[in-house]
Amino acid sequence: MEDGVLSPPLRRFLVWMARNGIQYSDALRFGMDGVVSGAGVRALRDLHHGELIATIPKAACLTLLTTAARDAIARARLGGGLGLTVAVMYERSKGKGSKWYRYLKTLPCQESVPFLWSEEEIDGLLLGTELHKALKEDKLLMKEDWEENIAPLTKEDPLEFPAQDFTFESYLAAKSLVSSRSFEIDAEHGYGMVPLADLFNHKTDAEDVHFMLNASDSDDDDDNNGLIIDDGLANGDCREISSDKSVLEMVMVKDVAAGSEIFNTYGQLGNAALLHRYGFTEPNNPHDIVNLDMDCLLEVLLSRFQKKRVRKRGRVWRKAGFSGCESQGSEYFEISAAGKPQIELLLLLFVIQSPARDCEALEDAAAKVKGRVKKAAKALGWRKETHWGPHPTKKPRLESVESRLERWLLNSTVIDLLLLVIGKRDELYGITFGKEERALGECRQHTKELHAARLRIGERRILRDCKQELLNMKAKQC
Repeated sequence: MEDGVLSPPLRRFLVWMARNGIQYSDALRFGMDGVVSGAGVRALRDLHHGELIATIPKAACLTLLTTAARDAIARARLGGGLGLTVAVMYERSKGKGSKWYRYLKTLPCQESVPFLWSEEEIDGLLLGTELHKALKEDKLLMKEDWEENIAPLTKEDPLEFPAQDFTFESYLAAKSLVSSRSFEIDAEHGYGMVPLADLFNHKTDAEDVHFMLNASDSDDDDDNNGLIIDDGLANGDCREISSDKSVLEMVMVKDVAAGSEIFNTYGQLGNAALLHRYGFTEPNNPHDIVNLDMDCLLEVLLSRFQKKRVRKRGRVWRKAGFSGCESQGSEYFEISAAGKPQIELLLLLFVIQSPARDCEALEDAAAKVKGRVKKAAKALGWRKETHWGPHPTKKPRLESVESRLERWLLNSTVIDLLLLVIGKRDELYGITFGKEERALGECRQHTKELHAARLRIGERRILRDCKQELLNMKAKQC
């Protein structure tokens, strides 16, 4: 890339990286059309698996150890994402006096993550989705964090933490950057902002580059708030990691042709998680899921069975070691991208509709079951008889134990209950599926409306597929 085509912000950022010891391959092009942030990184020549394309000193990363506010943040006992958010706010407040001024200038003021959307946008665009309820709770918790941990700093040390730079709005803006761009660096530094590394865009299941820890630092392989830190040993796609503990490395894990964008991955995340953390979605995301809230499920069950029965058999199910998923105090069950309901949900519905003697048998066997669905099903009368299932060719295939168990649990009554729950869940979106698809076609690229519509449609397709599969199963049973 010739100097003459560089925008001033990008040119100054490249100079800043050089001064702070960040080295990168001359085969990388940062940004497009002079834009620094959010435009991705492209290859100027063919890049090859195992090729080192960048090294980043940990001292160049903005962390709780490197920020000039280190002592003040430590005295306030702020850590993790909250402490890092304060560090970003502090360095921003220092302007050109901050070591990271040129880096911070490459970042947007804030990312378009949903917790920064207005209440009207959340209610209008995300109604019915996995995010709608979660965002309402998020905003309350963020307000509490600011009032309890950040606002007091402006009173205790107004010179270091001027009130005009540490408002609730500036906290949310900085938090959006930390949420969408921070990496877990190592056990000592914790999370941090990593210049250069955060320029690479995400692509699910199609990463081209890994951000490497050196071997002595990487005890875990977490999704670290979404951005992948790899120990270099996953999938065998790694060269020897540097023994220099003071630097991070970016290494190609596949070949990339000249002119192509180079992608990192934030993990195997569905669109609800991508939109929540990073402010974007992907079309036809294979990791989408839909949650069926326990309250919605109970509403359907209580419309079909007496409350005493539902409560008693629900207790037996729990006594046997079963539960749904939990998030922020709410219990729910998942339907996978393939339209498959969580097996624990099928078991719960089966227990509730079972004869009393079968429920008593499960209760007697509860101590031995310990949350294992197959053992619970045996107590309820299931037998693992061999079954030859249909196959696309003329040759029969042996049906798996899991498939036989699922088919056994999905009797006519359980199917009817599931169809009612799915119908009630789908009603939350407020408009028909056909209108959703038409609305998506009218959305402009890279807008809140596009990503919200993509999220809604992805969820509703899962519900539609699950419903159709249940109807097909019911037709075969008749």
